[in-house]
Amino acid sequence: MFKEIDGPYNRLKTQKDIQIFTRDNGKNGQSVMGVGNIPASIDTVSEILLDIDQRKEFDDMLDEIEVLSEYRDFMSFEIYITFKRILIVSPRDFC
Repeated sequence: MFKEIDGPYNRLKTQKDIQIFTRDNGKNGQSVMGVGNIPASIDTVSEILLDIDQRKEFDDMLDEIEVLSEYRDFMSFEIYITFKRILIVSPRDFC
């Protein structure tokens, strides 16, 4: 089973073995958190999350991504990323 969440989060629902929680942040909007188990090793999960080419497959909000610099350590790189518009929030970019 899943560990119970302490703090200001409220359980919204459970969907496909993932518990979904929300928190009201006042003027700053709402936070959403999912809690569940991934049946894979940490190395496997990190390889997928760090694979720029696969990112669009699991990140629907991603618009564009470009690797600007790579370093010897495979977990260190500089990217430029843009995200699509969400409701009333304008598209965002990060470096």
